[in-house]
Amino acid sequence: MKDARNQVFNVGNDEHYSLNELSEIVKYAMNSDAQVRHVESRNEVKVAYCSHEKFKKVFGDSSETKLEDGIAIMAKWVQARGPIQSSSFSDIEIEENLPPLWLEK
Repeated sequence: MKDARNQVFNVGNDEHYSLNELSEIVKYAMNSDAQVRHVESRNEVKVAYCSHEKFKKVFGDSSETKLEDGIAIMAKWVQARGPIQSSSFSDIEIEENLPPLWLEK
């Protein structure tokens, strides 16, 4: 599509979900009884919303996948792939204002 070349599009859900709601959806999809760890809130945006008007203008009002269904598809992929160990960050240039959780080893 010519109109999509070299463009950035917001792709996501038009419904709003809290992190608590999202964590419950992920836990359900992963069949997990993990406990959510609540930590001090970060000093940034509390509510984020992006418009999908640009996407719809170029690609049309395409069919939508419910968040729960998309997470379920992702969970099946993750479970089939298996766990991977993420690497630790080192040599973080600026530690000022990082959330304490990020500084834990």
